[in-house]
This record gives sequence, C-alpha cells and structure tokens, in this order.
Amino acid sequence: MSSLDESAELRKQRLRELRKIKESQATKEAPDTERKEELIKHRNYDPEAQAPRMGFVEPPRADVTVETISKDIENETKRRIREQESIPEEELDLTTLRPKKPTWDLERDLKERMAILEPKNQNARAYYVRQTIADREKKKQQQQEQERTT
Repeated sequence: MSSLDESAELRKQRLRELRKIKESQATKEAPDTERKEELIKHRNYDPEAQAPRMGFVEPPRADVTVETISKDIENETKRRIREQESIPEEELDLTTLRPKKPTWDLERDLKERMAILEPKNQNARAYYVRQTIADREKKKQQQQEQERTT
C-alpha cells in the first residue's frame, strides 16, 4: 500500500468513529421517534397533509407589506427632495451629479494605456509624413527630368 492509500484508510476510520460518536450523542439527547423526524427534512413536502407544500412556510408578517415599504420609500424620496431644495443653487454643481458621457469610466481607464502608445503613434505619423513628402519630391524630380528630356 502506498502512503496515499494508508492516509485515506486512516481518514475513513476517523470519519467512522466521528459518525459513531455523533449517533451516540443523538440517541442520548432525543428518543428514536424525534430522531427520525430530525433526519428527514421536509422542505417542499408537508407530512401532515401528505402533499407538496403550497405557499409560505410561515404566515406573512403584518408589519412588512408592499404598502408599508412603498410608503417608506416615498417618505425617503420626499425627504431627499426637501434636502436638495434646501441647498442653494450656487453650491449645487450640476457637473458632479451626472457624467457628461456614459463611457467616462472606460475613457479614464484607457488614458493610462494610451499614454504608453501616444509616442509610438506620433513617431508613426511622422514617419508616414516624411515618406509622403519624399514620394512627392521624387515625383517632382521625375517630372522635371521628363520635361528636360523632352
């Protein structure tokens, strides 16, 4: 047997011992009838009605309803509106409330990456500008040579 097999067997043995200890404690604490009920958890089945559970497990509370929550939200929004109205217009900066562009966060993240690429872009543009100028000069020289020969 390899060391892995030995360690697996030892672990299985320890788990068996733990199960025996738990079972012995459960039998000491509760009689067999209660123990059987604890082993079966009825989440979607009602053993008294012998049918699937319908609706809620607990009856709804009267203090938490859609109406009370909506009233709380309405009161909170009214309070915030009053707070905003109490602030003078001079102090309220509209640019801080909403970004100008919806992609402002993406642009912010891209600025760091673009900073690395900007010198390369400028070098590439300068190279192409020089190349086009050189091509134009060659064409001019060719045209002048053709005019001379004719």
